[in-house]
Amino acid sequence: MRGGGGEGWYSPVTMADPPPTPPTVRRVAVVLFEGFTVLDVYGPVQAFASTRLTRPDGSVQRLFEVVTVAEKAGPVKSGEGPTTHADHAFADAPAYDVLLVPGASARARR
Repeated sequence: MRGGGGEGWYSPVTMADPPPTPPTVRRVAVVLFEGFTVLDVYGPVQAFASTRLTRPDGSVQRLFEVVTVAEKAGPVKSGEGPTTHADHAFADAPAYDVLLVPGASARARR
């Protein structure tokens, strides 16, 4: 029975077991465009960036790498005013596992 502490709920690890294979770091590409909504970018970026595992030796492993992409690399102004730097242009963006496209204010969509 799962969830009730019965058999099959967990698998004990012993010193004789080989260490688990470290998870693959996934790349998240965040699209930036003039007028993007700051919270729609930085809320998810914070969540992805803070997702980590602590290894048995106490070191920490990230599970996600976050990069920013835009029409061209460089500064991109948000709808709220602050500017964020795009790491890559769309044309030279690295391969990614997750694509995050933020929203924009109605003013930016005009």
